[in-house]
Formats: sequence, C-alpha cells, structure tokens
Amino acid sequence: MMKKITCSLLVSFALVACSTGPATKAKFDALQLGMTYEEAVKVIGAQGELVSNKRLSPGIPKPGEKDEQVSYAKTYKWKNSADKWITAVFENGKLTRKGESGL
Repeated sequence: MMKKITCSLLVSFALVACSTGPATKAKFDALQLGMTYEEAVKVIGAQGELVSNKRLSPGIPKPGEKDEQVSYAKTYKWKNSADKWITAVFENGKLTRKGESGL
C-alpha cells in the first residue's frame, strides 16, 4: 500500500514539474536589459524558439561588410502553452525588450 502511494506521489510531482515549462514569473523578472541571449538561456534554463530575425541596418551590405557589422533584432519565445510565455528581443546581441503573458 505504501509503495502505491509513494509511486502515485512521484508521478504527480513529475507531471507538475513537466507541465510548468520554462516560462515562469520569477524567470521573467530575472531577465535584465542588456543581457546576452546566452545569459537569458541560463536564467530560463532552456533554449528559446527564434520567432523573428529582422535586419536593422538599412540597405544592401557594402562590399567587405562583415556579418557582425550588420545590426539584427532577434525575438525569442519560451512557452508553456498557447497563453503562457515569455518573449525577449535582442538587438545587436543584447536584451532590449521583454514581454510575458499569463505568468
């Protein structure tokens, strides 16, 4: 009887842990403007999904222009469900904006 209760509790805890996902209010609050994507991944504990990658530098690259000289805004999303998520925008590799829903 005790083994059944213990197993039931372990399964319940595992399901709760899996259902919470990477996006939490505490992790959202821990994201600081100026962080790199790699630092944000360490805070959240998972890779984000790249949902947008926009070039900020206008026009066509000049001959000899290196990719790191071109400015980009990359938006990443971490989600638990359709209505619970964190988004983070990185411009030139630094966190400039963040948003959340349902946390």
